[in-house]
Amino acid sequence: MEPHFSQKIKDYVKEVGGRTKASKNSFKEIEKLLKTTEATRSNGRLRKGKMYCFRYFTPDEKAYDSYPVVIGLGKSDDGHQLGINLHYIPYLSRIRFVQSFLDSYAGSMRESTMGAMALNAARQHSINVLNYFGIKGAFGNKFNMTRAIRQYKMDRMRYPIQLSYENWHLGVVNDENYFIGTNINEAQSKIYG
Repeated sequence: MEPHFSQKIKDYVKEVGGRTKASKNSFKEIEKLLKTTEATRSNGRLRKGKMYCFRYFTPDEKAYDSYPVVIGLGKSDDGHQLGINLHYIPYLSRIRFVQSFLDSYAGSMRESTMGAMALNAARQHSINVLNYFGIKGAFGNKFNMTRAIRQYKMDRMRYPIQLSYENWHLGVVNDENYFIGTNINEAQSKIYG
């Protein structure tokens, strides 16, 4: 898939004018992609190994991310959607995690980035071998996945957007603070503090 994902991030950040501008610009870029096939509206199901951005509101929690960027893990045991919220992982660790993730699942993703599926979020295959325990086992100790793996209720998700594999850099550079009841720095420090 993306053998040099970290370099793609560096190039994008440099092209846009720094990390802050890249973060702010990422959602605008994602919205622009909706006019193409590189991103697509989703039905709210977080397919395994796909990246999503969406608005989220849940009065059940005192503190949460109201505009998460998530790698889907499918359905949770209690019927909700499960995903890795990248905002809970500090920026540099997030890049290393996603690079490791892409390296680990490159075979599953490779064919989805060729031919008619290239740059087409709706057509690209999910990673069916991916699951909660596999992620915790493979990445849990190194990237402390426990708090980054979150449950989402479909009826509280708004405007979910799925990104093509080729555009994951847009989600990864996003470091915007859309947290309710806390902020992104506090949320990350609870994991990495």
